[in-house]
Amino acid sequence: GVVLPPGNVILKNRRRNLERNRINGRRSTNQRIRNLTAHVGEKQVLVVRVIDAEGKASDDAQTVSNKFFGTYGDKMTMKSQFEACSFGKLKISNNYSIDLSNHLEAPGV
Repeated sequence: GVVLPPGNVILKNRRRNLERNRINGRRSTNQRIRNLTAHVGEKQVLVVRVIDAEGKASDDAQTVSNKFFGTYGDKMTMKSQFEACSFGKLKISNNYSIDLSNHLEAPGV
């Protein structure tokens, strides 16, 4: 697994840069902030379970794999919704170009 060092995890906020652009006149206040991408084809996705300092995670790896990829029969998944919303143009995959089997607890997780 992956172990994070103690302390805070800092995520950079793109919204701050977008807000700065709006103030500088690059975006009107009424304009919606959307950044649509044009991904098509197969996109390899790896789901990372986070375990807190008390050793707890929300779900086991098999449940997470099923909810994201439908590994164990779930029909309403992240994979199915991305495919449906892209009209079949974006396929989410847990088939990786390298062997990760020694690092996974369940397919894709």
